[in-house]
Amino acid sequence: LNAVLQDNPPQQIAMLQAGDARVQSDLEATARQANLPLEVIEDPHFLVTATAFSDWLAQRKQPRLEHFYRALRKQTGLLMQDAAPLGGRWNFDADNRASFGKQGPVQLPLPPAFSPDRTTREVLAQAIGADACPFTTLYWDFLSRHQERFAHHPRMALQWRNLQKIDTESLRAIRPRAESLRALF
Repeated sequence: LNAVLQDNPPQQIAMLQAGDARVQSDLEATARQANLPLEVIEDPHFLVTATAFSDWLAQRKQPRLEHFYRALRKQTGLLMQDAAPLGGRWNFDADNRASFGKQGPVQLPLPPAFSPDRTTREVLAQAIGADACPFTTLYWDFLSRHQERFAHHPRMALQWRNLQKIDTESLRAIRPRAESLRALF
């Protein structure tokens, strides 16, 4: 980002507030280092703004996320049935603390797969073509280069399935574009 800001300096930087404090801090430092004003816009993808959460924290001597989630559910009506939690329980934390046992976690089944329809093929062409977002190009290249490492990882099943929808020729075309992008950093 520093190199891009030096090569093509904008008048200011505007961004959605990062969902990760370290990312937010790094971007703020980058803007300061480039001597650019930074406009941080609260992210509408979250139910609660960071300011609202900070206000809630300030009112608590011993803040616990469980209490925050409970208050949020009451306020929004999400996962509520009348004034009671849906299903009769506020959380299932006790159930989630059970051990996997000696065998470890079970292998999750792969999600259902479907042959790409016309719309999916069109979107894939945009996502992996020559005009694709650079980060998307790097993403698909990373997955492609590390197939053996991630193919059986339970949390990568969806990404792996999506990678399999990309034809071999397209994956080969991604590699040199990704290499040229990595050379910029």
